[in-house]
Amino acid sequence: GVVITGSPNNNESLSVTGSAIIAADISNNYAAIIDNDASSAGHGLKVTSDGTGAGTNLFDIESSSTTVFRVRGDGKAGIGKVSALPAALLTVSSSASDSDLAIAHKIHHIGDADTAIEFDTDNITFAAGGSEELKIASDAILVKQYIKHDGDENTLVQFADDKIVLK
Repeated sequence: GVVITGSPNNNESLSVTGSAIIAADISNNYAAIIDNDASSAGHGLKVTSDGTGAGTNLFDIESSSTTVFRVRGDGKAGIGKVSALPAALLTVSSSASDSDLAIAHKIHHIGDADTAIEFDTDNITFAAGGSEELKIASDAILVKQYIKHDGDENTLVQFADDKIVLK
């Protein structure tokens, strides 16, 4: 094999003009490894391009000639069997039988830390303003106190003191 070593402190680097290809025909090992042993602020890989549009693929990962992860120059990313990316910033795509998206615990609203959709065993909770407003459980749909009409604040269903009030 070929080993290339260097340190940015010594101004040593590997420069390639044009394309560079690392090709291998090996099993149970990686064709290339980027290893930075710095204990803090050690970066591994940076991909840069002057291309900013949908036609610029900054980073592609393929398996059996199928793109399974892509990041484009316009900021859109795709995970799964990616053939094209729609208008969404993140696309999870695959065949109908294996296109699940797994969430460990919560989906948070960026810039609004107390608004989230939370997943717990057999429950989905919707919180806004730090208050749990709606919970879907395995045996019921639970609301805090009101179900209000979006266009008319005076039209509502209120749950209070063992009674339901329709207004």
